[in-house]
Amino acid sequence: MDVTPRIKEGLNVIQSYKPGQVTAGHTTYDAPVFITSEDVVEDAQITDIEVYAPERDVVLVAAPEDFSAEEFLKLKQKFSNLEIMSIDAACRTFNVLLTEGRRAGLFIMAQT
Repeated sequence: MDVTPRIKEGLNVIQSYKPGQVTAGHTTYDAPVFITSEDVVEDAQITDIEVYAPERDVVLVAAPEDFSAEEFLKLKQKFSNLEIMSIDAACRTFNVLLTEGRRAGLFIMAQT
């Protein structure tokens, strides 16, 4: 039995990542960047989440280790669908959500 998830062609599946950079849909992007299944917003800012979060089931924020918990809590109060995590966890989780057909967003913050 084949249990490989079927991924709709043309989605921005994450192929690789490293701190401050991600490859999705065969294109490499430098952080900061916001990625959905169909769109990519380069040079995104953390405040852009206010535009994209309401349209998503979940928004994963790949933040550097020194990201302010206070800043995240302010955003979390506005949008309960935000989750903050490391870049590796965020990219893996994003891909899983895409295979499930969920409306996910991935915001890769610039590394400091």
